[in-house]
Amino acid sequence: MPKKPTSKRASKSSGRKSPQQTHWTKHLLTRIILVFITAALVSHYWPQLRNLTDFSKGSSARAINGTAELQIALARVGFSPGSIDGASGTQTQAALLAYQTSHGLPRSGAFDADTAQLLQIQEPVFITRRLRTDDFAAIGRKPQDWRARGELGRMRYNSLLEMVAEQAQCDPDYIASLNPGINWDQLDTGNKVRIPH
Repeated sequence: MPKKPTSKRASKSSGRKSPQQTHWTKHLLTRIILVFITAALVSHYWPQLRNLTDFSKGSSARAINGTAELQIALARVGFSPGSIDGASGTQTQAALLAYQTSHGLPRSGAFDADTAQLLQIQEPVFITRRLRTDDFAAIGRKPQDWRARGELGRMRYNSLLEMVAEQAQCDPDYIASLNPGINWDQLDTGNKVRIPH
């Protein structure tokens, strides 16, 4: 009785890819997509990254005072607490756990004495940001049509407050609380607002 062709030969003759070839194709596509995503993120955030101060050096470090300063300090050292809002929540706790794990500290998820001894904050904690003409150009109504949105070079912000908050990685309500008495609808080029640094 003649032998039946093996599955390997059958798959070759039918032109189908083997499971191993499919796995490597998916792996390669995943890597290519990750490269494009990384490039897009770097190009979008490069202006902010370029202006960052090196907070790992210097003698002006001091104890952290309050949840907002804790969130700012965590963000500065690469452990994102989510939007800085001055309120301790699950993202702040997750950032603390990640920080504690990476520094060999007890994993409490709380800003305990061991963490406070290692994680400090440097001045200036807050800075004044002068509004520029291009800030106002980034604000406007978003087109309702998805095709028109896709043709925009960059999505517009709904308001100046939204733009400042997003660029400062903050909750808009927190930015508003840092700037009491400011009417965000009446600001103009050259006006200054206070944001975390």
